[in-house]
Amino acid sequence: MTQQKKYQDHPIDPAQIKRQLAGALKRLKAAEAVVDDDEEAAYELAYEAMLKASIALMYNHGKRARSIPGHHIAIIEMAAGILGPDLKDQMVVFDEMRRNRNNFLYDADGFVNDCEV
Repeated sequence: MTQQKKYQDHPIDPAQIKRQLAGALKRLKAAEAVVDDDEEAAYELAYEAMLKASIALMYNHGKRARSIPGHHIAIIEMAAGILGPDLKDQMVVFDEMRRNRNNFLYDADGFVNDCEV
């Protein structure tokens, strides 16, 4: 899929960016609060926190991912491009989280192990 089809321009709105970051922080705190009782919920919340922070980053650059299949991949790709090679390892982990989340969301056979939480 071409870059043009994955993304669209989005007006830069500092208040909206701040709300996305606040939502990311809220989810991260929730993940920390439930990790001992529900690892799957904590993993999902941590993934959502990373996703919301990446959306805020995209908004700050005047872009958003189109709401089409694969838009989480597009968000991760753009965030990785903006953040650059110094954070490549973290973005690889983010993409692994996306794949793991999809696996345990759509396939009831497995869940993450303790070192992934």
